[in-house]
Amino acid sequence: MTISRGRSTTGTDVVALGAAACILIGWFGMSTLVTELAGVHLTFHFYNMWSVVANPTRLLTGLGDGDSVRGLLFGVLCLAIGLTVFVPYRLRQRGAWLLYLAPLALMLACGALLYERTATELFADTGRYGAIESQFVTFANKIADSMSRSLAQHITLGLGAYVSFAASLVLAARGVARFRAPAPD
Repeated sequence: MTISRGRSTTGTDVVALGAAACILIGWFGMSTLVTELAGVHLTFHFYNMWSVVANPTRLLTGLGDGDSVRGLLFGVLCLAIGLTVFVPYRLRQRGAWLLYLAPLALMLACGALLYERTATELFADTGRYGAIESQFVTFANKIADSMSRSLAQHITLGLGAYVSFAASLVLAARGVARFRAPAPD
């Protein structure tokens, strides 16, 4: 088997396969988020993101017993999305190459959802109690925002986030290139 421009003589895109392998290693074998606070070291893999997005306080308290089912289900989804690299070889349809965008889309969706869940105000002003409630809610949200900014300094991206994101960019670029390429004669 010889390799030229990232494809083997069998037509398999070895760069895409390598990128998919890096995504799966980053998602399952490396930490995506790391919390280090007051001597506590918590690591979260990408397959834990459903639990973290559902309850962002998990970043400070760790995962609970009920999070194992979510981790398993989201892990199966992650594995399925990571294996979409093989689908275009079975379907032989040009649009199937766009499945290479799936890992990147999943990572961006998880990041956006986590940001949305952590950036919103903690306390809502219902308006039932007038100006006093509004002032109290504003004050409480300022305190909560200050505390969350302070705590956010102790949460960092792990190596798995960088590896899988870079690999998903490579995979997405390969998929778009294969989609846009002229059909073979």
